[in-house]
Amino acid sequence: MLSKYKKYIFSFVAVIAIVAFAIGAFIFVHYPNNKMIRLKADLGVVSAQYELGEMYKNGDKILQDDQEAFKWFKRAAENGDVRAQFEVGTIYALGEQIQKDDEEALKWFKLSANHGYLEAQKLLGIIYYNGVSLDKDSAEAFRWFKKAAENGDAVSQYYLGDMYSKGEGVSQDYKEAFKWTKLAANQRNVEAQFILGSMYGVGQGVQQSNTDALKWYTLAANQGHPKAQILLGVLYYNGESVPQNYSEAAKWFRFAAESGDPEAQLNIGKMYDDGQGVPKNDQEAAKWYTLAANQGDAKAQFYIGAMYHKGQGVKQDYGEAAKWFKLAANQGLAKAQYNIGAMYYKGQGVKQDYGEAAKWYTLAANQGYAQAQYNLGLMLDQGQGVKQDYGEAAKWYTLAANQGYAQAQYAIGNMYDNGQGVKQDYGEAAKWYTLAAIQGDAKAQYSIGNMSHEGLGVPQNYQEAIKWYTLAANQGMAEAQHNLGIVYNQGRGVKQDYREAAKWYTLAANQGLLQAQLAIANMYENGEGVQQDYHEALKWFKLAANQGSAFVRLKVGVMYESGQGVQQDYGEAAKWFKLAANQGLADAQFKVGLIYERGQGVQQDYHEALKWFKLASNQGLADAQLYIGIMYMGGYGVQKNYQEAAKWLKLAASQGNVDAQKALRLLGQ
Repeated sequence: MLSKYKKYIFSFVAVIAIVAFAIGAFIFVHYPNNKMIRLKADLGVVSAQYELGEMYKNGDKILQDDQEAFKWFKRAAENGDVRAQFEVGTIYALGEQIQKDDEEALKWFKLSANHGYLEAQKLLGIIYYNGVSLDKDSAEAFRWFKKAAENGDAVSQYYLGDMYSKGEGVSQDYKEAFKWTKLAANQRNVEAQFILGSMYGVGQGVQQSNTDALKWYTLAANQGHPKAQILLGVLYYNGESVPQNYSEAAKWFRFAAESGDPEAQLNIGKMYDDGQGVPKNDQEAAKWYTLAANQGDAKAQFYIGAMYHKGQGVKQDYGEAAKWFKLAANQGLAKAQYNIGAMYYKGQGVKQDYGEAAKWYTLAANQGYAQAQYNLGLMLDQGQGVKQDYGEAAKWYTLAANQGYAQAQYAIGNMYDNGQGVKQDYGEAAKWYTLAAIQGDAKAQYSIGNMSHEGLGVPQNYQEAIKWYTLAANQGMAEAQHNLGIVYNQGRGVKQDYREAAKWYTLAANQGLLQAQLAIANMYENGEGVQQDYHEALKWFKLAANQGSAFVRLKVGVMYESGQGVQQDYGEAAKWFKLAANQGLADAQFKVGLIYERGQGVQQDYHEALKWFKLASNQGLADAQLYIGIMYMGGYGVQKNYQEAAKWLKLAASQGNVDAQKALRLLGQ
């Protein structure tokens, strides 16, 4: 009986062994490389289905296959695996392996999230917060972020803090905002660390603490947060919460700049430009400005434009300067608008266009940029690129002047002085001149000096006039130097001092001021303040004469005629007399008549002499009338005509000319 059972048992074992061998052979064929995961997945083990999906997704110990990955994720998801549900939702959302389906994606994300999967909860928060593929829903975003945040997710904690801070999806609560932000920051969430630093900095939801603010900014900065790095740079640059340290500021700016932040690139460029915290390096400054400018930073565009304009760190290129100024100007940067306006005004890098200049000046002026307000006023004053309008010019001058812009203060003072664009008001003129003069504007110093000298708008005060003249004169203003010469020459407000007068006249004369050249010439001629020197006097008279003064040309002619300070030269005298005569000066016309009548420096010519005498006599010159009368008496250049002679002699005699009166007696008149 026992042997019978043994036989049965042995037969059963043999069958089992055969089956086991068959199964093993099947597994070996269908599940190579000991891929037991596949067997478990085929047998319905949910975790194995998810793991197999991961293996196909990543190509881990198996050939990568997105379709197979999706198939196994879907099986696991349908069997309730929260991770797989999240993966299926992601695949539908991305639409890379299958057709994109946002509704299906949202369905699977919610299944995963409702089963407590943290990543799905966080993602749903982000989707609702940003309105990805659906309408933005802050309340729903808050709900999902809170679930994930309570489960310890740092990103969700950061978002939750942000929403409490803004009152978005929940009532604003700075203390709650601080609580959640700090939880995220303690998990090294870099955005949360930066925001936490800001909250400590301003005391939002927590007691203000510069020390704690600095701590969190530093933690964020050390993780490479560009804004934190920039803020640290600013704190070190300004010496806020830390000792001022330009080198440390430059270090943090450079870190952020190297990560591509345009604000940091601008800042490190400026430090190289100014040589603060780093050795001054124009090329390095230009490099960083360019990087920031290419990202659209208006200030950087302005600075690199300025470097091209000056040829600093780059080869000078007005066209390139204009390009960058215009880019910055189009972003509304006032100083760039002013600069591109100035380039259109001068025709630098662009075709000269006063209309364009006025347009850009106006844009900058409307932003309160004082220099643009002044330049716009100047264009309106002169009618350049715009219709001349003194009233409008005065308006812009005043706006700039009220900002302390010295040139505008002088300009509006000048308008009040002359009653141009405003009602004449010497008091207002003096006020604005004084404000500009105090800032060192030479023209204003000269003008308030004049008003003090004449007692216009201010009490007459020669000492005050001298003070302002001296300040302007020491800046090289020729008119002030000349006026200072006058007060020393005349002894007004100072002890008369011809030498001091001569000194100031000479300085002004060397700048080509006609009145000063005449004044110093007279001093050399008369030996006042200088040793008498006719030659030196003639030098200055000639310089003045070359500026076109008929009276001075006559004087030079007289000196050549008399040989005063120069060898006598009738030909040279004739040249100067003619220049003055052709300008209509009666005395010079008479002199030309004399040289032709006498043949001095020219061939004797009575007809030519008579012509010039008549030109002078028509202006009422008695000596010329006398000579015409004599020429008619003697028949010089004309037929003798006593009646005509008497007519001219009477004209001269009526002016008290004694020689004419004697000649009339000879004619029996």
